[in-house]
Formats: sequence, C-alpha cells, structure tokens
Amino acid sequence: MSEESGEAGRAMNPAEEHGESRMSAVPRPPKRRGKHIQPVKICVWCGEKKAIELMRHPASSRGKTPSTCHQCREANPKLAWCDYHQTPHDRSRFSPNKRPIGIESTCTLAESEQASLARALPPRVCVSCQQELTTWNFRGGNQKSPTCRTCEDSHEEERWCLDCCAWLPVEAFHRTGVDGKFWTVRCKPCKNAHAHGTTVAHLLEVQGSEIPECAACKSMGRLMIDHDHACCPSIKSCGNCVRGYLCHPCNSAEGLLRTVDRVLALAEYMTRFSRTADAGQTADILSSQYQ
Repeated sequence: MSEESGEAGRAMNPAEEHGESRMSAVPRPPKRRGKHIQPVKICVWCGEKKAIELMRHPASSRGKTPSTCHQCREANPKLAWCDYHQTPHDRSRFSPNKRPIGIESTCTLAESEQASLARALPPRVCVSCQQELTTWNFRGGNQKSPTCRTCEDSHEEERWCLDCCAWLPVEAFHRTGVDGKFWTVRCKPCKNAHAHGTTVAHLLEVQGSEIPECAACKSMGRLMIDHDHACCPSIKSCGNCVRGYLCHPCNSAEGLLRTVDRVLALAEYMTRFSRTADAGQTADILSSQYQ
C-alpha cells in the first residue's frame, strides 16, 4: 500500500482526527429516571402497611426496624408487642434497654424459653397436672418449681405441698430465696417433719392421733417434734426415733426433767402446795401408772 492511499484512509475517519474512539462516537440512550419507591413494612399490631419512618421511633434513624409502628406503641403505653409470642404483654414483662423504644422486643418469659431450648435440657413432669413439659415452663433457676407456670397461675393464692400432694393457702408455707421471692415446696408442718427425716402421716401414726396436737396436753399451739435424744442427741432426728408432737411448754419440760422419776417427784411437790381439788387425784394416777 502506498503512502498516498494510507493518508487517504486516515483522512476519511473524522473521529480519529479529533482523538475520539469509535465507541465514544456512538450516541448512548438517556437513562430513565423513575420515581423513587419508599420502603414500607407491615405493622404486626395493626396490620397496616406503613413507611419505615413511621415504624421507627422519632429519635431513631438506623438499626433494625421494629415490628410495630410508632402509632400503635403510643396508643398502648402500658403494653408492648412480643415478637416471640406474637401478642402484646404488659410492659413490665420486658427487660429495659438504652434504645429509644426503651425495652427489648421479646418478653422475659420468651428469653428464658429461648435460653432453655438452647441448653436442650430434658423435659420435666408437673406434679399437679402430670404433663411433661420443657424446663422453661417451670419457675426457678437451678432448683425448679415442682409445678408448671400454668398450674401456678391458676392457683395464685395457693401453693403445692409435695408431701400433702394438694394445693394449700400461701399462709401455710414459709418464704425462701432472696428477699423472700419464692415459697418452700412443703407446708410448715411437712417442712418441719421433713427436717426430722419423717412425714406428718408417720408422726400421727406413731402418736395415735388424727390431727397434729400435743401428745401430753392436747394443745395445738406451737407444736414441736419430740424424738429420743439417746438415739439422736442433736435437735434433728434420724426419722426412726421420733415419738410424736409436743407443744413448746411440754417439750421444754420433758427436755429439762429427762426422767420419769423427776416428773413424779415434781408432780408430788406441786400437788402438796396445789389448791385445786383434783391435784391429789392426778398425782395418784401418775404414780400408779409409773410404779
């Protein structure tokens, strides 16, 4: 190819003369600028579709979008929506936080349930309804309540006694835990008997009574469990040496006198200076029984 033909070819391309490429010389179609679509979300409380700005708290502009709108939260100041149970609860059942809304999105019960499921603990059986449930259905930490939450909520003024196997008024139980937050699992008589390694039914059988009462004076006030101190010198017994119930005065007298001879001697002394008509007869009965 001659120099003239090369110069002619270059002269026929005006884009190269001005320093432009072939692709830049092709005209591009203008970009279509459509209308901006504002993101929306459905409020689980009212079921309406609302903009993200209406879902957030006015003081919040970032982070996870709440599941409920600001209008529903303001209309129900004493309630809050639980994302786990998908229902509103009392606001006091939610843990506080430092975010503008002020509380967590799930209630404390849901948090304990999720933690229990994560630990994968074996299920428990409620002693009241006999249902096998997951551990989160039972109140308490390491020491779980023997009854489930549903049974306890249906007996607000009562508690279950493990030995009596019945619901009893809360006045029949001792408070326990920090600040008395919980109740004992046994009523007061059963708890006292359990500390001695026995039960109320066994004590009544040994004593030969139908109801808890003092075996000496038949009083029912401030009953103590009497046991043989020759077997168990301490204040607690092994359960095999219990002898029945004694009221506090009779139990104190029995512990101080110790022997039958001292009891008879004291009875004779008291009879000598007693002004009651039946004192002498009582002393004669005591001496005849233990001669």
